[in-house]
Amino acid sequence: MEIPDKLIKKWQALRSPGDAEKMAEKLQGSAAETFNRAMREGKCRDEVFKIMADYYNEKAELLKQYL
Repeated sequence: MEIPDKLIKKWQALRSPGDAEKMAEKLQGSAAETFNRAMREGKCRDEVFKIMADYYNEKAELLKQYL
């Protein structure tokens, strides 16, 4: 799956150290590098995209609570 550039930029703004490891825990059998590569290359498997989208949506909602 191709990740739209607009979405990558949004996720990069929310990104912090340790995010890839936290997402890898949600997808058994995957390494943090799977998520780092998806950010670099802008493409990934559907299940990787779903976890990334959910993770960064949750992070954005948390941030909105404090702004």
